[in-house]
Amino acid sequence: MVDFAKIDMRNREVAVEGKGNKRRVVFLGGSLEWIERYQAQGHSGFTNQYGRRLRRQDALNAIKGMAVSAGIQKRVTPHTLRHTFVTYLIWAGVDPRTVQMMAGHDDIDTTLRYYSAVTHDRMRQSHKLLMRALDGRGIDLRVPIGTGART
Repeated sequence: MVDFAKIDMRNREVAVEGKGNKRRVVFLGGSLEWIERYQAQGHSGFTNQYGRRLRRQDALNAIKGMAVSAGIQKRVTPHTLRHTFVTYLIWAGVDPRTVQMMAGHDDIDTTLRYYSAVTHDRMRQSHKLLMRALDGRGIDLRVPIGTGART
């Protein structure tokens, strides 16, 4: 897990080692202030409720507990959060190469699979919006556009 000494306070980021010993940069944003307060209390890294160094399983249990508290009935794992993060990057319009680097994907094709899934979901959402917008306006989509036929 993360030792606070490894945090680049000036740039508000930390390099972490993930699955397969892959190095990733995590941007801390507003959480840096919380980390500084925790560090001022004498902590050198994240700890569990027993004061021991936080382990992977502790983080997993915390995520599961928060999901239950939020009323989420699906299984939530760190990978679920990672998948959600990548999806939000795509929805925000971040280019595939940047998403690849932030996600730590070795192969751009892995990243592009997310784009494909998101595009399909977006098409489905857009179709529903269109149907709602046309509902009750007397437009029959079974009739080819430009024929002038209306119901």
